[in-house]
Amino acid sequence: MFALAILGPSLVVAALVWALIGFRRRRGEVFNRVTATAFYARVMVVAGSVAAFAGIAVLFKLGISMVSPAYSYYQFVPTEFDLEMGRVAGPSIPTQQAQDLTLAVSLVGVGILVAVGHEFLARHLKHRPGGLATWIERGSVVVLTVVSGVAALVSVAVLLLSAVAVFYIVQMVNFGNVPEGANLTFGGALGTMLVFSPVFLMSISRLLLWPHPRQGGLIPPRALTSGV
Repeated sequence: MFALAILGPSLVVAALVWALIGFRRRRGEVFNRVTATAFYARVMVVAGSVAAFAGIAVLFKLGISMVSPAYSYYQFVPTEFDLEMGRVAGPSIPTQQAQDLTLAVSLVGVGILVAVGHEFLARHLKHRPGGLATWIERGSVVVLTVVSGVAALVSVAVLLLSAVAVFYIVQMVNFGNVPEGANLTFGGALGTMLVFSPVFLMSISRLLLWPHPRQGGLIPPRALTSGV
């Protein structure tokens, strides 16, 4: 669930970046129904990819729990006072693991289908006038870079806070004993970092190595529409 909790805000930020790119780069380029469809296709490719990556992050969290369930899951055990206040025990560890497995498989399966299907659509539109807008092609990589970068950064921050909490609470305060009722889980953050950090590095590398259109990169949209 950790990955899903931070991907929403990340996608909002990325969408603003993409809109800025479109506003600055669209001037002078053709914009028609093919362009709009190509933009939709690229948005769905990114959305499907992010969903699949989030599912893989949940699978990592589940795998970490196999080492110790306490690394990834927290089960609230009510005290007598909690029971008097009407608070009940949370879902069991096996229940939480089953829920995460179902969620992960769904995200990976649906994400891959959405990304692959719309990738074929985007590639088909490239051969039509207006289907290869530079701001769409490069913007999709920028969006994925922003989303994966924010996810990786937040997960690293949470891991550092978890490490400080474990060191301070367990080692210094409780002399190596985990206090009863303490929630020191880090599997979700670790799984997110393991998945989105490589995605971020690959995305930003592609941006840095992206050739200029005049150096054999993307064909300028005006060249595609000349004579049409």
